[in-house]
Amino acid sequence: MHYSEAEKFIIGKFQKELPANLHYHGLHHTLDVRDAVERIARMENMGEEEIVILKTTAMYHDAGFIYQYYDNEHLGVKLACDTLTSFGYSGVQITNVSKLILSTSLPYNPKNQLERIICDADLDYLGREDFYSISYTLRREWAEYGKAKTLLQWYEEQLAFMKKQKYFTRSANQLREARKQQYIAEMKEMLGKRKHKTIMEESMTALPADEKILTLKALSIFSGTSDEILSGIASMTKTLVVKSGQIIIQKGDIGKSMYIIHSGRVKVHDDIYTIAELGEGNFFGEVSLLDTEPRSASITAIADTTLFVLEQEDFYKILQKHKDVAQGIMKILIGRFRKQNATIFNDLKEKEKKLQALVDQRTQELQSANKEIEKAFHQIEEKNQKLEVAYKDIRDSISYAKRIQQAILPNISDVYRALTQSFVYYKPKDIVSGDFYFFAEKNNKIMLGVADCTGHGVPGAFMSMIGHDMLNQIIIEKGITSPSEVLNHLEAGIRGALKQDMESSENKDGMDIALCSLGIQSAECELQFAGAFRNLYLVRKGASEVEEVRADKNSIGGMLTGDTKRFSNHQIFLNKGDAFYIFSDGYCDQFGGPGGKKFMSRQFQKLFLSIRHLSMKEQEEVIDKTFRDWKGDLEQIDDVLVIGVRI
Repeated sequence: MHYSEAEKFIIGKFQKELPANLHYHGLHHTLDVRDAVERIARMENMGEEEIVILKTTAMYHDAGFIYQYYDNEHLGVKLACDTLTSFGYSGVQITNVSKLILSTSLPYNPKNQLERIICDADLDYLGREDFYSISYTLRREWAEYGKAKTLLQWYEEQLAFMKKQKYFTRSANQLREARKQQYIAEMKEMLGKRKHKTIMEESMTALPADEKILTLKALSIFSGTSDEILSGIASMTKTLVVKSGQIIIQKGDIGKSMYIIHSGRVKVHDDIYTIAELGEGNFFGEVSLLDTEPRSASITAIADTTLFVLEQEDFYKILQKHKDVAQGIMKILIGRFRKQNATIFNDLKEKEKKLQALVDQRTQELQSANKEIEKAFHQIEEKNQKLEVAYKDIRDSISYAKRIQQAILPNISDVYRALTQSFVYYKPKDIVSGDFYFFAEKNNKIMLGVADCTGHGVPGAFMSMIGHDMLNQIIIEKGITSPSEVLNHLEAGIRGALKQDMESSENKDGMDIALCSLGIQSAECELQFAGAFRNLYLVRKGASEVEEVRADKNSIGGMLTGDTKRFSNHQIFLNKGDAFYIFSDGYCDQFGGPGGKKFMSRQFQKLFLSIRHLSMKEQEEVIDKTFRDWKGDLEQIDDVLVIGVRI
């Protein structure tokens, strides 16, 4: 069986042929069931061939939705039978997959362990923290296919279904049953309060708090937030009712609010050009929670619409009062920025291709159709103007992010005041950086660090803000100055903030860091050092080689393998004239030189030896010139940060 080829085939088919309005039964649900089925199967001690059969079933079990919405399991079976032979599956294996696909038809009635596992995986989300947001996508999908429900009707049906549903395997019960029962209790309580009321019949200008909570709970941005905190957020939101055709946001307005669509529909547009349409359960204007730049598009209601409005000032109150909520919101915003930037850049590339094709076509028609050529150039001019506007919007957003990042970095003059013989060579790849430096003075210690976060550009910059803020809390607020203890606290803080210890977490973001503590005395200086994948180089006065103090081979955050990470402390005594250097990996990893190869750490050490007689200011100049000469015309591949200190 060549499972990876079968998986690649079905993913490609889904991406090309699956209807766009399958908000629940989309590719994301198929991949979710694939992961759940493997997790349950391994907990149930299934063999490797059985696990492959289950994963194949997960990939094909909703394939029938490509062809029709209702009663489609037999179509998924047909597709499996038509294609799995070419991926090396035997007749017996295809028969097993077919039977398992049919077993996922409701109501479930599994007859063996494999059927019990696939049925449990198909409804794994009922006992997960993202239940409300996933449930909301199913409600949206039903509305698309003629089964529209009010919020009250929806939760009544959900409650009835969940009370009947049961997990069939020991592992699924262990993982999901307790939280599923919690959701059943929550819905019972909510429906009890609303027993004699119909949601859509009430005055929308005085919407009850529990309805706001239900709408907020279904949003990914508030996933995992308790009802108590959601109640506080709901009390801060205002209800806005707008008529069809009414403008909500005018292009050029100063943004100060985020809007959540409770009911109705809006369009995002630039003059007459419609960019997107959004319905209930979506939100827009979330960037306004972070900045007040003029909006680059207009928002207009295309149906009578009810909105919840969260203003920037109230958002800051939430950040100050509930740090766990703030971290969750920042995580969602980072993800949306990543996706938004990727979409914009892909659109730009696609438009470039279309423009080039248009130019080629018009050039061939030059001799016979001057009028057509003029028309073509006019079209190109208009599209170029749109590209310029889109590019400007991107650059403006990233430039604003740069101002935020610069505001959190230490003032370079403070570093040079405390360490008179030092330099900070900082060369981001993009406008904003995933590398950052840290400086603080606490308990008669000078704390100095270099950190390299996952990624670069906007995603790396967000990660750097989280890391810098946590270092401030650990060192400035808690007074911890032992580098190894700081890294131990930082590891725990990052994992907690990004929820990486949760079984369902797929977040692998983190950082590498070199952190020093300096205690300067009369004749010598005590240096303490701890590192997470970032070493320290020491060049003693008169030395002929570089001493390398190795860091622990663990990153801060990211994937946890084995026991809990602990970081080591190194104590070094320095004399006058000794120098040390800490750095990110961007310098050593840069391609260049005669053969277009990486600079590498050995050449980096030789560089420090060759400049040891120079002042620190002159060393920085040589380091900069060497980097530029080595890189030449090649692209800079990563952020670069090097700090040097001479005692």
